[in-house]
Amino acid sequence: MFYLYYPLKYLTVSFSIITIAVSCTTVGPSAIFGKKSPHEQYADKIKNAGLQETALGRLWFSAAEQSLASPVSVNLPYSETGYFAADQPKAASLLFNGKRGQKLNINLSKKPAANFSIYLDLWQLASAGETQPKLLLYADTTTATIAYDVEKDGSYILRLQPELLKSGEYTLSISTGPSLAFPVTPKAKSNIGSFWGAGRDREGRKHEGIDIFAPRGTAAVAASDGIVTSVTENILGGKVVFLRPAGKDYTLYYAHLDKQLVQPGQDVNTGDTIGLIGNTGNARTTSPHLHFGVYTFSGAVDPLPFVNKVTKNPDNISAPLVNLGNWVRNKRDVRLLTQPSVK
Repeated sequence: MFYLYYPLKYLTVSFSIITIAVSCTTVGPSAIFGKKSPHEQYADKIKNAGLQETALGRLWFSAAEQSLASPVSVNLPYSETGYFAADQPKAASLLFNGKRGQKLNINLSKKPAANFSIYLDLWQLASAGETQPKLLLYADTTTATIAYDVEKDGSYILRLQPELLKSGEYTLSISTGPSLAFPVTPKAKSNIGSFWGAGRDREGRKHEGIDIFAPRGTAAVAASDGIVTSVTENILGGKVVFLRPAGKDYTLYYAHLDKQLVQPGQDVNTGDTIGLIGNTGNARTTSPHLHFGVYTFSGAVDPLPFVNKVTKNPDNISAPLVNLGNWVRNKRDVRLLTQPSVK
């Protein structure tokens, strides 16, 4: 009979002979004028205590670098429950794709909740010509949450690393949703009937937006706080409105309006009525609808991830957790996975 002994530690790590106080908000490098992340502050504490040259210290720093270099690929939405053990310093990183306009909502809970810190950092994978990933945001060790509006299509890395010499369990959840509100009032029935990239003018051009169909006179609303930059009329869009969301580098485009109800330079809040849906411009032979677009300095981008009302949450963890972190004995052949399946 074959016996296999193995520890159930999906992610093995935990540390803490050094404790530090950190801020209580989710922030990023650009928001804090050079203030270091909690992970960086803890790394400095290790160095200042002279522990960097110890075996444990070297392992901790090496684990941080290696996890960024070799992240595990996962599909979103995603969740996992794992265990960091105190006997060997490690870190864990997940690699996933993000689409511009999505909002990533990342939450981490841990047991024990007190006196056990896990540093949670979000990185953008290195682009061509770059050698290191870019740190985007990091979580406060108390709340352990990150909310991030994806600004660029590409690959992202989430790194988890605990303090030295402590054990604990964690549950990680990553969900995706829109970064903007839906641009048609929720009081009316509406549906998206045409999507980004659909052929137009006998395939002479591609659709640079989405068409949201609703009864004539339905309110088209501000998808974000911002300022109205233009209220005009053109051949294709008919009566149109341009809105610049606060703090963003793109502009929202509302077209085929029956009426425009704002003025250039007007400040609006999310949900304020911009105009009434119609079929002006080249939509006069179609049913009333709102053409909604997102324009950047380099041109139009797919607006659906910005306003898609579907929030994708991961399934709840169903596996039994009673033996998490413990050694167990197996009496039969079993297929063991070294990383999550991306199927």
